[in-house]
Amino acid sequence: MLRKLKFVWCLPLGLLALSLTGCGGGGGSASSYHPTGTGAKAALTTALDAWKSGRDKPGAIESSKPVVQVQDQVWDSGRKLKEFQIGDETPSTEGPTRFKVKLTFDSGDPASEEAEYVVFGKDPLWVCRDKDYLKMTGQ
Repeated sequence: MLRKLKFVWCLPLGLLALSLTGCGGGGGSASSYHPTGTGAKAALTTALDAWKSGRDKPGAIESSKPVVQVQDQVWDSGRKLKEFQIGDETPSTEGPTRFKVKLTFDSGDPASEEAEYVVFGKDPLWVCRDKDYLKMTGQ
């Protein structure tokens, strides 16, 4: 009987302790998952360099620290990237870091396009084309 009583008290106290610390030991606010401009741009450059150098599909770039996880349907469809030019960070008062990027492809139509990329997370750092990000987040 004493064991049951201890369990009845320990369970709510344990749940209370978890709720006060948060998942993952106090991971911080949502803004802590929005990397700085420099870190975000480095992750985007890593992703686009991998595409340009011939990587077949987006996904985890494990050689990067932190790991860069890429989601891009155009890349996934098999388009080959010839060149890219990352523009300035898109100003935002809240939400993840965004960049405009000019992409030039080896072949196909269109030969080049403007895209917006979203960078968020900690480890991994996610790099997503804006359209993919909206699908991912259900918007």
